[in-house]
Amino acid sequence: MLLSGQTIASTSLEQASYQQQLKAAQQGNVEAQFYIGLRYYNGDGVPQSYTKAVEWFKKSAQQGDPDAQFVLGVMYEDGEGVPVDITQSVKWYIKAAQQGHADAQLNLGVFYIEGRGVKQNLSKEKNYTDKRASKDRCQAVMSFTG
Repeated sequence: MLLSGQTIASTSLEQASYQQQLKAAQQGNVEAQFYIGLRYYNGDGVPQSYTKAVEWFKKSAQQGDPDAQFVLGVMYEDGEGVPVDITQSVKWYIKAAQQGHADAQLNLGVFYIEGRGVKQNLSKEKNYTDKRASKDRCQAVMSFTG
């Protein structure tokens, strides 16, 4: 599963019950919408449903959440809860990548290398993969010195 090992910063909302998260999500809370999506994706306290996960991730992504945008990119790429649609995958990867989401930048770079859903463009690939590599180096330095 894509998200089972994903590390997410611990927040009070993350630790909240399903009912508390659902109430906040229904009121438009972006973070809660993402967590409800994760619950459905992983079957955490609810029956596993990629279709319902997509619904909640879309709500969060449309409000600008880069993690939800990235996840939608993956789900469209893999056909989880939606038909495979590389055009939609690229759309969501671009939105997340523009906000600095490192995994989206990497996936988008691969799409530019392969010409999947976009015209093959090695200079754009280099731009996205360089951004990802720079972030990885910074995180390594921070963990070493921190």
